[in-house]
Amino acid sequence: MDEDENRIMPAVIAVGTPAGRASALERVMRSKLHADERVDWGTLFFQGDLANPIASPDACDPAISAALSCVRLAPSAQNLQPWRLVCSDGRIDLFEDRTLPLRPIGDVQLVDMGIAMLHLEAGLAQQGVRGTWSFDGPAASAAATNAPATYVATFSF
Repeated sequence: MDEDENRIMPAVIAVGTPAGRASALERVMRSKLHADERVDWGTLFFQGDLANPIASPDACDPAISAALSCVRLAPSAQNLQPWRLVCSDGRIDLFEDRTLPLRPIGDVQLVDMGIAMLHLEAGLAQQGVRGTWSFDGPAASAAATNAPATYVATFSF
């Protein structure tokens, strides 16, 4: 982040051991935020380009499927899961579907993109798949759609 822009980027991490039973307030808050719900596979993950959704975990390689499941379970601001991942040969392109406006405190969806990146990389590493991140642009086929998503990064393996 450029110091001259005087922006603040908040980031929070929870540490500790969860309580055995959630309080009534926590249960109400989680319910209102739909915290235990996740967006469908076909909305989050794609094969080749943003026009070809991956319908289920069974529709792709088991190692990739396990890593995508990690991303699907990742936390995000207001549980919106604004990431979209396009899988192709040896790479996964990450896109952002802007759902929240930019706020004076910072771009919380940018934090969400970092969370998705970490969950993807850790999920792949757990499957024995190593790779590197780049920010050079998506595969030509992934970028060729008219979807309202913005390219963020690529994990190549």
